[in-house]
Amino acid sequence: MQVDEYLRLAFMLNNNQATSLRKNLEKMISLVLYDAEKSSNGKFKGYEVVDIIENLRNSYELEFSETEVFDAIKHNRTSAFICLSEKPKKFTISVEEIQRIDSKVKDHSLETIISEFIGYKTKASDDQENNGSEAFEADSFSSDEVRDILYKYFYTLFNSNASYIRSFLGQRYDTDKLSDSDFNPAEKKLINEFVYWENPEKDRMVYELVSCCFDYCMMTVKKDSKTYQKIFNNKVFYLDANVIFRLVGINRENRKRVISAFVNKCKAVDIKLKVTNFTRKEIDDTIDRNVERIRKVIGGHIPVSTRAIGYYASSVVNPDFYQVYRDWCNDPANQYNNYASFGRELKQEAHRTLSRYGIQYANCDSFKDNDVFRDDLESLIKFKQRSNRNASIHAAEVDVSNYLFVRKMNSVNNANDFFSTHHYLISADHAFGDWGREKVPNAVPIVVLPSVWYSIILQYAGRNTNDDYTAFTRFLNFSLQNGERKPDGIENSKLAILNKVLNLQEPQDIKDSILFNIEDKLQNNPSDADIYEDIDAIVEEGLESVTSQKVSEARKEEQRIAKLQHEADKEEYNRGLRKLKDQHEATLNELKADQQRYKDNSEKEKENAVQQAKDKYIDDETDRRTKGVLIRNWIITILLVAILCLIIYLIFHWIKSLTNITEKEQMMYDFFKYIVSGGLTIVTYLIIRTIFCGFDTDKIRAKVRQKVEREHRN
Repeated sequence: MQVDEYLRLAFMLNNNQATSLRKNLEKMISLVLYDAEKSSNGKFKGYEVVDIIENLRNSYELEFSETEVFDAIKHNRTSAFICLSEKPKKFTISVEEIQRIDSKVKDHSLETIISEFIGYKTKASDDQENNGSEAFEADSFSSDEVRDILYKYFYTLFNSNASYIRSFLGQRYDTDKLSDSDFNPAEKKLINEFVYWENPEKDRMVYELVSCCFDYCMMTVKKDSKTYQKIFNNKVFYLDANVIFRLVGINRENRKRVISAFVNKCKAVDIKLKVTNFTRKEIDDTIDRNVERIRKVIGGHIPVSTRAIGYYASSVVNPDFYQVYRDWCNDPANQYNNYASFGRELKQEAHRTLSRYGIQYANCDSFKDNDVFRDDLESLIKFKQRSNRNASIHAAEVDVSNYLFVRKMNSVNNANDFFSTHHYLISADHAFGDWGREKVPNAVPIVVLPSVWYSIILQYAGRNTNDDYTAFTRFLNFSLQNGERKPDGIENSKLAILNKVLNLQEPQDIKDSILFNIEDKLQNNPSDADIYEDIDAIVEEGLESVTSQKVSEARKEEQRIAKLQHEADKEEYNRGLRKLKDQHEATLNELKADQQRYKDNSEKEKENAVQQAKDKYIDDETDRRTKGVLIRNWIITILLVAILCLIIYLIFHWIKSLTNITEKEQMMYDFFKYIVSGGLTIVTYLIIRTIFCGFDTDKIRAKVRQKVEREHRN
């Protein structure tokens, strides 16, 4: 199967749900007929069943009988297949099926994701270049090269996982396995950048591209996926030390999250997790060994940067352990150079982690006195050396002990297939897993990568989340370290340079600068052994270079400060001028405001004077007229009273002058006299009150004032 055929297969099987064999076979038949239709330029006359079988074999390495293929076509419920002729029976696919497959195999989502990755790396590299950081590896490749490398990687992963799964299912799958030799260091770094790129859509896509191998393998053994619904029953996973160190967080925090997700997923499907007494001892021994190496290199000095250790002492000191030590030293509660305390706390954290995740202990007697152990140890070391992996004797002894222990546990049940094989050793060491399969080629693999089991668990563990896809993808990174190795001549020279710099009486930041300066010069001549002949001269030159650089930086800083001071003085002077100008403008504005206020006050005073004169005139006129009205009213009143008295007198006189009247007539005249007098008095009072307001001064004044004000307005 070629890369382009693999990609079409992956897109056809990318629903990531365990499905039936016949359903998957229908998809593959559709894909074969689709390929034929597309390659015929509209002249496709249909395939017989034997033609479909031949194409399944040649393109996708799938073997099916005529009965199986015909049965899949006959029972298809989507009307995807069309019978073009009866004798012989020839089949093609419907237009709707062609359109459906077009939408899958021509899906540009992968291309889009890779393009987004290239764009992301370009932008990030520009930012890093501006910050003086190391550029991304993606910058070393063209867009087409990046696509080709990633396609090749997906294809290799597919084959590698398919190889494991088909071995589980009892079939040998002769194909290239994922190997460090498949990619050069620059390509590995590019792949790791893609793997660790934070993008949920990318994580889901990678999972679909790799995990489709599960459905593919189900077709190769002609089994329904549901056959394996109970594959997790009674399974026990023994985790090796490297997995535990990742779980502790020693191999960086992102790896801790990944392995933690895998462990939690195992527990969710009731897989028991254990470590052997060999692994438990290896954890403590590895910590002791790495702490001692750090002590030998750093001694009593303040730790320099991890980058410096990675360049000068990576053959001796594990950078991941060293970074943990630096972080530990940065805690105010800890004291650098207290290596015993650091190692003790690291061991405690490792054992707390085992307890926190419910990982149990499994004990077994040593195999070291066994001839099989010695043969397997020699075999594993030679295999790793052939795979360009530098094998540590300590790690190899533990690997072989764990391998023999797991084989022993499986032999109790006479395990000979996937279901009866309950015990597995989980290791991230590709070479170790390949050695185990090469040693017993036709047996179920017992040394398995976490990513292989993770893909199987995700098939059956129910609904998956973005975190699951991210964790799965992170498992697919390359290790850029090539195991432990003995320092060669150049490595020893680097260690000597590091030791020389550490013993300088300089602050830690100066030491880091010296080491970086020397590193830059050495990297420009990586194969020139002569450059390492005079270590003292290299360090002295580095010190002079850094000192000169620091002096230059100090001068530049002084100039910058002087310039800033000059600019500050100039700014201060300008601020003074602006302040004086502002004060002058404020004074002018205040004078203008005073003038306006004076003008406003003068006009207001004038208006007030006019108003006061007006009010005084009205008051005086009102008083004068009020007095006149009162006098008039008094005169009128007196005249009316006089007239009334005269009338009454005349009436009395007239009555008195009457003679010869009877007493009764006299009484009538008297009554009439009093009635007339009273009536005249009342009429007089009403006239005075109504017309002249009587003698109420306030009412008269108010009425007079209104009249005066009206006259004044007019």
